[in-house]
Amino acid sequence: MQNVKTIDIKGKPYVTVAERVRQVHLDEKNGFQVLESTPLQVGDRWLWRAVIEVGGRRYIGTAEVHLDAPKSLPEGKSPFETGETSAIGRALGFAGYGLVESIASADEMVQNERASSYDPDAPCTEQQLDTIDKLRAQLGMQSLASTDGLTFGDCASMLKDLNKRLQSAKRAS
Repeated sequence: MQNVKTIDIKGKPYVTVAERVRQVHLDEKNGFQVLESTPLQVGDRWLWRAVIEVGGRRYIGTAEVHLDAPKSLPEGKSPFETGETSAIGRALGFAGYGLVESIASADEMVQNERASSYDPDAPCTEQQLDTIDKLRAQLGMQSLASTDGLTFGDCASMLKDLNKRLQSAKRAS
């Protein structure tokens, strides 16, 4: 496919998911449809899995869902939607759309860059605290008495622990 629009990330060209979708729709002879799009929990991690069909062939893409991302980021405001978009973008990459140097889309590279730049010593985000409260309630625990002094890293560890406890409780019942 020619005329692929790219964006530069650290000196390398990447293609956005929107551009991959545009490309597949321009290539009408292949036909495109999303057959399945669903979240999956694997241990204490959430993934999004998308199965697409292009030209009669199926492709699968997965992406991690960042439930503890800061609300100021797209994945913090809409973590499952962001995960779904990334999973579809990866599946389209496997189908040959938007490839420049990598299956990873520009959207995915930006998310990975943001994830690696989280400051573990920064304060907890509101989303982290809301999710902690919800998980504690599901486990029959009271809300945290105080959140003073809790860091982003503290909350991320707490979320992992609470998710593990919840999964153990679900398996036991």
